[in-house]
Amino acid sequence: MDRRELLELMLLLIGVGRWAWSRGFARHHIGQYWEAISDFTAVIEHNPSHGFAYGNRGMSFYKLGRRAAAEEDFVRSIEVLTHDIQAYIDNSYSLVKRYDRWIGR
Repeated sequence: MDRRELLELMLLLIGVGRWAWSRGFARHHIGQYWEAISDFTAVIEHNPSHGFAYGNRGMSFYKLGRRAAAEEDFVRSIEVLTHDIQAYIDNSYSLVKRYDRWIGR
């Protein structure tokens, strides 16, 4: 079995969304933010109701200084995960940082 066949088998066994989300999560935590964004976007395309993908993609955008894109994803995460406190925390953190910049802190 070559590398491509192994990858296809792995995607079939664990599902595209779960695999891309796990890889995106790992990439975010090692500082590969653009790659993580790409993975989280693939998850969202596969499952537009995956609120955690929006939240994590938002955090990757935030780390890159793309505040507007981050806030859009945080808001979407809240819309999808209406009962998840972490979505609200992420959005609040972004808004506090924007306020700090506005007042010059």
